[in-house]
Amino acid sequence: MVVTLNGFTIQKSPRDQSLLSYPVIFTAAAGATSTIDTATQFNGIARSVQFVNQDGANAATARVNGVTSPAFNVPASGAIGFSDQWINQIQVTAGAAGDVIIMFEIVPFNGGVGQ
Repeated sequence: MVVTLNGFTIQKSPRDQSLLSYPVIFTAAAGATSTIDTATQFNGIARSVQFVNQDGANAATARVNGVTSPAFNVPASGAIGFSDQWINQIQVTAGAAGDVIIMFEIVPFNGGVGQ
């Protein structure tokens, strides 16, 4: 299975248990928009991600894998997760009253996925 994602060629399935991976936690500050590029910032591609909105009053807005992907809401005090798919870019706009915690499972480029 070969996948091309935003210019990266990935030759393995995100479900491949032989791939090495490590967790990363990122905090998107309240009232701000954060863009995370996993290749640049973490030297790999995520195979899962979870958004936890710590704002009890406002939904957060998120987008996965680029500006052409549809945006979705993470409800106030809610969480949304994606697993078993390759993710290399996230954009999150947190509500004014709380941060959004983003947890990734990163597969490093030297751990088995190609560039």
